[in-house]
Amino acid sequence: MIRSLSENQKAILDCEDNRIIIKACPGSGKTFTVSAKLSKLLRENRLFRHQGIAAISFTNTACRQIINSLKEDFNISTINYPHFIGTIDSFINNYIFLPYGHLVMKCKTRPEIAGTEYNQWFDYDYSLTKRFKNQIVFRDPNCYFDKVSFDINGNLLRLLPYQSYHFGKSDWEQQKNQERRFKESN
Repeated sequence: MIRSLSENQKAILDCEDNRIIIKACPGSGKTFTVSAKLSKLLRENRLFRHQGIAAISFTNTACRQIINSLKEDFNISTINYPHFIGTIDSFINNYIFLPYGHLVMKCKTRPEIAGTEYNQWFDYDYSLTKRFKNQIVFRDPNCYFDKVSFDINGNLLRLLPYQSYHFGKSDWEQQKNQERRFKESN
């Protein structure tokens, strides 16, 4: 497969400084070039104990393509610790936030991550939606996953305008007051 690389791709493959950022237009062969470089590095294995290779992309699609290319084009079937292929988000979550986030946020326990990579929050149950006079009066709470958050004290925060919810501003304030009273009583 190495023979099918362009001169620019071969220059990346032969580059001795392995801290590389590849920027090029879509369809130019970036993913294949990264796979070829990873294949070469893994085969040469000039790493010290506990050193690894991190191939970080913005998209899961590119990560899957690299992994597939390593298998299909370069006969490398598994990538294990200390190596990493994934998105920048998953790298930060796995190697920075999850191990050390609780220290920065001064939490008693390690944080949990909610999101498509960890919890399939987007598959909420539409059948739970209840209507009264063509207005939504109840919805599966999971549909609000990306519309709310919590502050450092655990208070509910609205991330979007009130129109994004099935309840109005007064309902939101009432909910916050109920939570505050509950916390004060415990």
